[in-house]
Amino acid sequence: FTKPESFVMNTTETDTLLQLQHNQHDYELGYGGIARVLPLDDVSTNDTSQMTAVTPEKRQRRLLLAMVLILPYIGLVISLLAANNFDQEEVIERFYFLPFHMYEFWGSVYFALVEGYILLVADDSFLTMDHASQSTLVHMLSINVVSATVAASLFTLHPAIFEVPAHYIEYSSQLTVTLVDAYFMMLPRNGSKQLRERRKLGDRIPAWVQQGYFGLLLLADVAKFILYAQLIPTAIGNERSSHYVEFTVELLNSLWAFMYIKDLYMQSLWWHQNNNNKGGVQ
Repeated sequence: FTKPESFVMNTTETDTLLQLQHNQHDYELGYGGIARVLPLDDVSTNDTSQMTAVTPEKRQRRLLLAMVLILPYIGLVISLLAANNFDQEEVIERFYFLPFHMYEFWGSVYFALVEGYILLVADDSFLTMDHASQSTLVHMLSINVVSATVAASLFTLHPAIFEVPAHYIEYSSQLTVTLVDAYFMMLPRNGSKQLRERRKLGDRIPAWVQQGYFGLLLLADVAKFILYAQLIPTAIGNERSSHYVEFTVELLNSLWAFMYIKDLYMQSLWWHQNNNNKGGVQ
């Protein structure tokens, strides 16, 4: 049996178009993930839906959603910082002890979930990591979400009994947040140096600045344990002092996450618009 000539030509043209679109997506997104995740040999020429698994438009929507999700948490942490300015015994304990701590604990759960969405879904860099790095990142994020949920749940069950252990569990969870951010930002990515420099906020910041920044955050995370355990007495009270450190670190972490996602979103728009102006393949 000999295939008709027209069938051979159509199949060849379709395969060529698939490869061009793979290459175009790699160019727009600045990494080699799509062509590797969906190899041409495994894509059916009769089903092009697999080929558009991550379109530039879908990626932009994911990044925009991530920015929207992180903003309420930034506002919440700023509010907690403001509320912490009042005396612990005379004001906080008497008037808003329960809502103050509910916001604190369940806010940490919310941020852990948002961070997981950002690193695993919104940012396609996860696809360009090797298997060991992907596995490590997923495990760290899972520990973060579970520990934050345990702390919030215990405090909700009985604040008087579980307040102290819940704080220690929460501070351990927030330590993993900083470790996850540092681990993610310092991992090598695939793709050309030019593309990484254009689309990665972390790749444009010197390594020593990143290391110093996350080093300070890690020291602050340790300081929370020391202050809350009353190993170093403070004039305004140890719990209130630990809350100042906690909310400051969480504000910096959330602002870093927002700036990182905003940078990816703007670069994605730039690449897409620039490609449209050049009349590239969609």
